[in-house]
Amino acid sequence: IGVSVVLLGLLLTTAAFSTQVLPQPSSSPNWPRRSVLTPSRNGSRMS
Repeated sequence: IGVSVVLLGLLLTTAAFSTQVLPQPSSSPNWPRRSVLTPSRNGSRMS
């Protein structure tokens, strides 16, 4: 049971991470989180 809980946690973490870092530009081209993908603007902010 413990292993399945860990896998579920990893799955949720991966889903949340991929949702924040890899937004679909086709479905939402003006998504505010796209600014995170521009290191030239928010490079100092991310680090």
